[in-house]
Amino acid sequence: MSVKHIVLGLLEHAPAHGYRVSERLGRSFGTAFTVEPSRVYAVLAELERDGLVLGHCEIDESRRSRRSCEATAAGRAELRAWLARPGACRTFLRRPLLLRVAVAAATGACLTAKTLRAERAARERLLRNLQAARTGTAVERLLDARLAAHLEVELWLLDRLAGGAPPTLRRAASASR
Repeated sequence: MSVKHIVLGLLEHAPAHGYRVSERLGRSFGTAFTVEPSRVYAVLAELERDGLVLGHCEIDESRRSRRSCEATAAGRAELRAWLARPGACRTFLRRPLLLRVAVAAATGACLTAKTLRAERAARERLLRNLQAARTGTAVERLLDARLAAHLEVELWLLDRLAGGAPPTLRRAASASR
């Protein structure tokens, strides 16, 4: 996920200073995506250097100076272009379970029945918690739904490993029976 583009999106309709951008991030994404305030300020400086935002100093009611930023036409065009591009589709394994299965299959090692049961129980517990929660921002709910789908695929994989898996996976699960 591109912090640069998220910040551009938050500035598209209304200018803001760094602290306000951090607040908007929190309201929009909740705990699903967090960015340290120092990172927000660094991104704003980078965007201004690249001509994607325009910064100007403001004096607030307590006579403090703040640097407020707004998206430029180039910044809005960059945001639209980013939104129109397909996201990166990963071709490598990132989930720990899938990595262990791949290593076990490649090396001829075995995942024991005890390990498979523990993996299944952990995923079932997390899935139940996700289904019970159903709260948070729209982004958090969307990410929870994505995680639930991943968990269901991993449960399917664990079932295959426990019995009836394809030959490569069966070899990895052979000692688990």
